[in-house]
Amino acid sequence: MAGILFENQAIIRASAWQEWPAPGDKVDAIRISEYAFRYADQATVWQPERQTISKLRQLVSLRKRLLNAKNALKVPLDEPGRRAVSNFQDKKLQKEMVRLNKKPIEALEKQITEADAARLKRKLKP
Repeated sequence: MAGILFENQAIIRASAWQEWPAPGDKVDAIRISEYAFRYADQATVWQPERQTISKLRQLVSLRKRLLNAKNALKVPLDEPGRRAVSNFQDKKLQKEMVRLNKKPIEALEKQITEADAARLKRKLKP
């Protein structure tokens, strides 16, 4: 059975030869094939990532992006209360910012919940 073997080039380089880079692609190909033949019993065949794992990785990535977006909207609203400079900020403007950001934050929270539910559904499916 033919497969794709995956090996770190530094390991091949260290075990196969001292001179790097080799004089040409042809020499490199010969040295790599000699390495593969010599260590064939220790080789592991590369297998692509399972589709379920790939989908879970994408859902987790989406969740992180949504959380970052939510935090980007929330943090500026919380900052004035933490600083002494808050006395100089317009209170009306602060209330307006909170009001304007409320719906997008709620929408992001809903999307995060949906992403979590999709991720859990994927985990439970065989």
